[in-house]
Amino acid sequence: MHDAPKQKYPEYNLSDERTVCRIMEVIGLSHRPKQKPNGITKEGRKSRKSADFRSGPFTRKNRLGNASQYLKDQIRLRSEKRIIMIREAKKEDLGELLKLYLFLHEDSIPEQNEHLEKTWNQIIEDPNHHLIVNEIDGRIVSSCVCVIIPNLTRNVRPYAFVENVVTHADYRGKGHAGECLDYAKKIAESENCYKMMLLTGSKKAETLRFYEKAGYNSSDKTAFIMWI
Repeated sequence: MHDAPKQKYPEYNLSDERTVCRIMEVIGLSHRPKQKPNGITKEGRKSRKSADFRSGPFTRKNRLGNASQYLKDQIRLRSEKRIIMIREAKKEDLGELLKLYLFLHEDSIPEQNEHLEKTWNQIIEDPNHHLIVNEIDGRIVSSCVCVIIPNLTRNVRPYAFVENVVTHADYRGKGHAGECLDYAKKIAESENCYKMMLLTGSKKAETLRFYEKAGYNSSDKTAFIMWI
């Protein structure tokens, strides 16, 4: 199981101007704009034209308070600059997916054996079986499965079945599962599906609202389950 993501930058007590400047230098931010040969930066010219010039982050009057806020904003922006990719799973994703499923309903990771390998190959090679993953900075944090099922009714249009919607506990509440469901919807639309179906075993109000917000409803049909 992956450890919880560590904070990229530590918390500092921004108590004085020297501390602000020192921290900015450590993380690669300059607290003084680079001067062009004529001594005036592009930012400086913009500031002189702006009504906010007097309250800019580096004016003498508000230098400490505004520089502190500037630093905090830059740390936040840098921490938010992540590489996010929503895609279909590849063969080498098996290990990460099995770990992610521990946050679904699995108690342990299956034993690596011939049956697991055969099942995984069937999933990957099946053109109607779409295993969608949401990857952040090279780590799979959310996933769902979208299976396209051929059908002889509804003008011979297929339908899609969505299963195994899961998000790593450290990344919940940020819309990653919703992005996976949106990706599944695009697949279903491209395959000319007339409907999408989804089942959840959760009775939590927030989970049900999540699926309703994603476009699903629980009023059109009644689902019956037989466990085998």
